[in-house]
Amino acid sequence: MPSTLSTPIKPASGILSWIQDAWASVSSLGVGADDTSYFSRKVVLTNQVAVIIFIVGLIQTGGFLAIGSPQATINWFLLLLVVVWSVPFLNFLENRVASRYVLSLALPLFSVIFVGHIRALHPESVHDASFYVPRYFQIALSFIPVILFGFEEKKHLFISFTLNVLVLLFYNEIMGLMGAGLGVAEPMIKDPFFVSVSSVFGLAVVSTGYFFLNKMNSEYEVQIEGLLEKTEQQNRSMQDAINYAKNIQQVVLPKDNVLAKLEDRLFVMYKPLHTVSGDFYMVEESNDHIVFAVIDCTGHGVPGAFMSILASSALQRSIDLVGFDRPEVILNNANRLFHEDLSRSGNPEIQDGMDMVLCSFDKNKNVLHAAGANLMIHVVDGGSIAEYRTDKGGISIGKPERTFKPLSIPLNSGAQVYISSDGYYDQFGGERNKRIGRARYRQLLEETAKLPVKEQHEKLVAFFDDWKGDQFQIDDVCVIGFRC
Repeated sequence: MPSTLSTPIKPASGILSWIQDAWASVSSLGVGADDTSYFSRKVVLTNQVAVIIFIVGLIQTGGFLAIGSPQATINWFLLLLVVVWSVPFLNFLENRVASRYVLSLALPLFSVIFVGHIRALHPESVHDASFYVPRYFQIALSFIPVILFGFEEKKHLFISFTLNVLVLLFYNEIMGLMGAGLGVAEPMIKDPFFVSVSSVFGLAVVSTGYFFLNKMNSEYEVQIEGLLEKTEQQNRSMQDAINYAKNIQQVVLPKDNVLAKLEDRLFVMYKPLHTVSGDFYMVEESNDHIVFAVIDCTGHGVPGAFMSILASSALQRSIDLVGFDRPEVILNNANRLFHEDLSRSGNPEIQDGMDMVLCSFDKNKNVLHAAGANLMIHVVDGGSIAEYRTDKGGISIGKPERTFKPLSIPLNSGAQVYISSDGYYDQFGGERNKRIGRARYRQLLEETAKLPVKEQHEKLVAFFDDWKGDQFQIDDVCVIGFRC
């Protein structure tokens, strides 16, 4: 029984999907890539109304065939179907003005054909109201050109609206030409043409009010479009400025030749959250030491980038003072200098700073000297992973004369060292939309350490991207891997 109930659902769903795809495809015929959204809506509306009239006309034609209507009636409806179907075809050929002319006339003519032939087929049901009601309906249809053309295309609007008014004015004559007959109610009306003229007058009164309101609406739309264009220009200017700021921030990052020289021993995974980043890294080499660091400044984006420039300046000045071999002394001086830089603002509420870890590898002794604030060091040596925590509290937070605890880690040849900001393991994603987490991050590093350095980089990037999936990246990401 379950299979019997579930079997028809799939075809129905498939047919519905096909209908939706076909509707979307026909609706978008003639929409250009450079069209404004306002004009695109007109083209889409033209196609959709044409399809709806075609379907209704097809049903009506089938109905007239079923009741044995005269061939003249059938021919008029077939002609209407061909004319209406030409609308999306004209749009496809980019004759988008012609298509709207055709549609603006097809609607009132469809009304005339339908009403006239119904009255001719069933004269016994005609009464006084049947003379007036179609004209009121025709008045409503006369507003179609305003929708299809709008006040931006005044010439086409005037011509199309005039044609619709003429259809209303010579309503009875058009029905007579179509062989639809005037019905038995018309002889009861002394002056049918006067009624038509009165209908046009009523249309003029209503349309004047409508045109006035629509003109006001068009003016508001122009103002809104102007504001949107101004906003887009401002956004482009801001983005250009941010892109230029990115070039400036590149100055604080290591030069490509330094990284290329160490590519067999060291990799950097660097994924800013925005164009510019609050994370940055440092890699330098001397005769006796290889120095590398990850710095995570307060914030990300533009504020973080400003902080990173201040942090880089303080760090570089400290290195110039004390050299590479004692990371804890470098941080002591950087903390003081960074604190002084922020104090110049005179704003006691600024509590910004940076988390970081700085490593200096002694090439001669195979010893890793390190110091840091809030970030960790992971070492995979002999197949197992060890985690080394640095001091609590970021740089610039607390006393300017603060001292940092030194770390000395003896390493075997081939041991792997990893340092990173918290952006990697704080990322949300996976099947349950959870963080990567420190435990999973440690396990990943332990599995990755045995690979060549380049493949380690590729694996960490692939895992991060797969885990994140369609989720937003929540923070800047910076990871450095180093092989002894």
